Amino acid sequence: MHIIEFAAENFMKLKAVRIRPEGANMVVLSGKNGAGKSSILNAIMAVVDKAALKKQGITKLLREGQERGFVKIDLGDIIAKLTLTERGEYLTVENKEGMAFKSPAGVMDRLRGMISFDPLAFAKMEAKKQKDILLGLVDVGIDLDAHDKERARIFDERTNVGRKRDELKGKLADLPNLPADLPENEVPLSSVSEERRQLEAVKAENDGRRKEYSDLKERYQSTKNQHEAARLEWEQIEAQIKELREKQDGLFQKGQALAKEVQKMEESGKGLKAAVDALVDPDFSKLDNMLSEIEMTNIHVREKKRREQITADWKKETEEYIGMTKGIEYLDQKKTDALAAAKFPVEGLGFNAEGITFNGLPLDHASDGEKLTVSVAIGMALNPELRVLWFNHGEMLDSDNWAIIEKLAGDEEYQVWAERMSEDPSVGIHIVDGEISGEVNSEQR
Repeated sequence: MHIIEFAAENFMKLKAVRIRPEGANMVVLSGKNGAGKSSILNAIMAVVDKAALKKQGITKLLREGQERGFVKIDLGDIIAKLTLTERGEYLTVENKEGMAFKSPAGVMDRLRGMISFDPLAFAKMEAKKQKDILLGLVDVGIDLDAHDKERARIFDERTNVGRKRDELKGKLADLPNLPADLPENEVPLSSVSEERRQLEAVKAENDGRRKEYSDLKERYQSTKNQHEAARLEWEQIEAQIKELREKQDGLFQKGQALAKEVQKMEESGKGLKAAVDALVDPDFSKLDNMLSEIEMTNIHVREKKRREQITADWKKETEEYIGMTKGIEYLDQKKTDALAAAKFPVEGLGFNAEGITFNGLPLDHASDGEKLTVSVAIGMALNPELRVLWFNHGEMLDSDNWAIIEKLAGDEEYQVWAERMSEDPSVGIHIVDGEISGEVNSEQR
C-alpha cells in the first residue's frame, strides 16, 4: 500500500493541505523552518502510530484556536481518518466500499512496522536491538541463539582443557633428566638391609666388649689407687709400730690380699686388652653405597612413572582440546554456511556475536551512506504491507544520501516522504505557513 491521497485540516501547524503523490516514489516537503513540513509527517504518524507520536512528547494535535480538524489518508484499499476535537481525537478506518472496521486501531497496528516508519531509527538503535530485528527478518535455517550458546559452552570447556594441557606441559618441562637404563620397577632393599643388620649386631657385640674392658680399667685404676693409699698409711703407722702393730698387721694382710687382687686384675687386663686391640669393626661403606644407589634408582623409577602419567594426561587433554577446536570450527562453519544461504535485505549484511556487520565489519565502521542504505533497507523489510517511509530531518542528508534513498524506493516500490529545509518554491511540495504555496507541483496537491 502507498498513500494515494493525504489531507489534513487544523492539525498542529497545518491549516488545510491536500497532497496526491500520483505514483511518485519520493514526496519531498520543502519550506522554511516552522512552516509545517514536520506537521505533515506527524499527521501521517498520528493516524498510523499515534502512540509513537506521544512518546516523542507530541500530545496537542488540534491547531491552536480551532475547534475541529482532521487527518485523512487514502491507502487505496482502506481509508483512515483521525478526527480532532477540543475534547480529544478518534480514529475511523473504512474499506474502499465505505464499510467501517470495528477495530480501526487494530487495522493500523497490523500495517505498522516494528520501527514505525522512520528507517533512520534503526541506525540509532543499540547493536543488540539491531541484531534482534535483523534476525526477525532473516531465516538462517538454524537456531542462532542455541548455536551461539553451544559454541560458547564448547569454547569455555576447551579453555579449561587448554589450561590443564599447558599446566601438564609445564610439569613435564620441570621434571629432571633420568638415566636411560632404569628398571621398570623399584629394586627391593631387603637383602642388603638384612646383611647390614647382621653387621650391626657384630658391631654391637664389639661395643659391648669395649665397654667391659673400659669398666675393668676403671676398677683397676680404683683398686690400684686404694693399694697406694694403704701403702702410704702403712708407712705412717710404721713409726707408731708399738701402738699400732695390730693395726699394721691387719693392714699388711689387707695389703697383701689387695696386691694379689691387683696382680690378678693386671693379668686379666692384659688378656682382655689384647682381645680388645684385636677387634676389627666391619666396613659399612660398600653396603651403604649399594643402598644409596638402589634408593637413587628407585627415585628415578618413580620419576619415570610420574613422567609417563603426566605425558599420558597431557596427550589426553591435547586430544580433547583438538576435538573441541574441531567442534567449534564445525559450528562456525555451520553458522557461516547458514548465513551465506540466508537472504538479507542488503547484500553484504550479516552479524556476529556483538551485532550487525556490513561487508565483514561492524556496522559502526561503515560509512554514512552505507549505514543509510542498511537502515532504509531494514525499514522497508519491516514494512512489507504499508510501503511508506518518512524522514523527519531530511535536511541532514546530502545529495548522495538522497540518491541512495531514491534508488531504494524505486527498486523496492516504496513511497518515501521527507522534509527538506528550502526557501525555493520549486523544490518538492513547498509549505508556507501551514499550506501548500502557489501552484508549484500542483499535480502533487
